[in-house]
Amino acid sequence: MPSEWYSTLTKPAYNPPAWIFGPVWTALYLMMAAAFVVFALKSEGKTRWLGLTLYTVNIIANLLWTPLFFWWHRIGVAFVDCLFIAVSTWFLIAWFWRSTKLGSALLIPYALWTSFASVLNFHLWLLNR
Repeated sequence: MPSEWYSTLTKPAYNPPAWIFGPVWTALYLMMAAAFVVFALKSEGKTRWLGLTLYTVNIIANLLWTPLFFWWHRIGVAFVDCLFIAVSTWFLIAWFWRSTKLGSALLIPYALWTSFASVLNFHLWLLNR
């Protein structure tokens, strides 16, 4: 079970409590979905195509993180994935800004969380390699 393995890891002092992840990710996924819809409705042409392609790649990377980290225990590889998610989210914010300020703003909490998660993931890798 992933939580059993995770509980054995050495964690930094700033590691959030386990209960926070469910509510945070629920809120983030709702905002991400809203950003997607707003952008899809407000953008057009190559701007839409490139934005939705980058969004899709970002989501695939996001979905890949859980198995990398929790199932396969590849903390270092998961860090690289998490860093890609964070950086690509900041690019998404800039790209969405062209068509919709609201869609762009809805992604800021996701970018902040994944940036924090990248630091945390890196620290977990350092402490547990």
